[in-house]
Amino acid sequence: MKASLQGKDNVIQKLKMEISQLKETRSELDRTLDFRARDFQISQLTEKVNGLQEQNELFRAENAKIKQHYKELNDLNIEVGQPVKGLQSTR
Repeated sequence: MKASLQGKDNVIQKLKMEISQLKETRSELDRTLDFRARDFQISQLTEKVNGLQEQNELFRAENAKIKQHYKELNDLNIEVGQPVKGLQSTR
């Protein structure tokens, strides 16, 4: 009977060690999955930021063209003697 109880205790100890190892493995897996999820989110946000930066550059170029156009119109109208409406606020 004592040997039987000792055998059961050994099995219980072995199972406890296996459970502990599984918990560690799961913890490592959770960290890996969490890292991958965050990496994916970072990639998505990076793509969005890059798109917004490209769009911003297009707006800057368009803005520069509009400013140049207004400057040309203003210069032309100064020569004629009639200011263009709205240009006073853009200077």
